[in-house]
Amino acid sequence: MRSFVVTAEEGSLSRAAPRLGLTQSGLSRQMRALERAFGFPLLVRVANGVAPTEAGDVFHVEAVEMLALTDDVLARTRRVERGIAGGCRIGAIPSELTRDLLTGVLQHARDHLPTIAVEIKEILTPLQIPALRQGEIDVGLAGAYPGLVDDPAIASVRLTEDAVECALVAASHPLASRSWLTPADLATEPFLFIARPVYPKLYDTILQAFAEIGLKPQMNSSYNSVRAIWRLAAESAGWTVGTRSLRANPVPGLVAVPIEGLHVPSGVALLWRRDEVDPSIRAVLDAFRGTGSEDRQATA
Repeated sequence: MRSFVVTAEEGSLSRAAPRLGLTQSGLSRQMRALERAFGFPLLVRVANGVAPTEAGDVFHVEAVEMLALTDDVLARTRRVERGIAGGCRIGAIPSELTRDLLTGVLQHARDHLPTIAVEIKEILTPLQIPALRQGEIDVGLAGAYPGLVDDPAIASVRLTEDAVECALVAASHPLASRSWLTPADLATEPFLFIARPVYPKLYDTILQAFAEIGLKPQMNSSYNSVRAIWRLAAESAGWTVGTRSLRANPVPGLVAVPIEGLHVPSGVALLWRRDEVDPSIRAVLDAFRGTGSEDRQATA
């Protein structure tokens, strides 16, 4: 089940196999065995790898939930065995966007909170608030975009300031060597972005910002994975947007080039349940708040 989920996310057996610690042939055998158990295909071949069938999409959603439940049960069992008093599950955007913030808190937890087990799972920003509501995670590290929190039960504080100002293009792309890009430079390049149903607020915010600078992006497809977008951009399949901080700390294979006139406030926000009383979770929240910038702004 985990192999299927990773394969669906990567869109390729060759890319999924290293993440799973398997050979490509071994992973292929697992997928064939899974399909035999179901009696119908879950994956189909596409131009750049594989994609879930309609039935595969349904299985992917259910498998993610089942794996999360299984992981939670195992983690709680291990904590009891190790004599750990509490735990905190953190849902976070990709580590390339949180940088030293997350690693600093994990180090603090190891040094100062040894009886608290901290677990990390990568979750897109729009999925973190429902995950907090449903108790699937205890803390969220999300992209701090306008209108992030609309639930009075969820509190948030902005830990870092950043801004969406750049185009992410492949390091080998002719535009990668430019100091600045104009909207006209990107007008004929395919734009790779998150699907609107996945994150409607961010989608509308970015498209509105494009309209304000006269940029009409070419959008032939949309995606539900940031890493899939980065991978395609690195393969010169198009470009996507990036924050100012990615200029100094680029995603592997990509270069961040400023777009003239583009500025969408962003950063990293800390999310939690407003009525949280668990002392372990409160201790982790305090550790995060201690690492944020001095001028961070509360957003809820």
